[in-house]
Amino acid sequence: MRRTQIFGLGGLLCLLLMSLTPLAGINQASAHRDALTNKVIHDCADAASDCKLPVKYLGANDGCACFACEFGKSTQRIICTSNEADKIKLMAQSRVR
Repeated sequence: MRRTQIFGLGGLLCLLLMSLTPLAGINQASAHRDALTNKVIHDCADAASDCKLPVKYLGANDGCACFACEFGKSTQRIICTSNEADKIKLMAQSRVR
């Protein structure tokens, strides 16, 4: 009888842990998203000369435009700029989708 109680309790404990695991992932994902948002907003001073083709326009927020440089390649990276001349240069190079 004692074994049955132990296995039953262990099964309930495993079920509880499995149901809480997705909740831990949600908190990590939102923290990661918030960190990326803060980077984009506060680091809006990248140079357009650092960006290689192909370029994709990602969007703008409060005068800060972001672009994916070397879009689709393993070396792809994101730069953001608030410099109007850089924005015009990168928009001319950007890939329209």
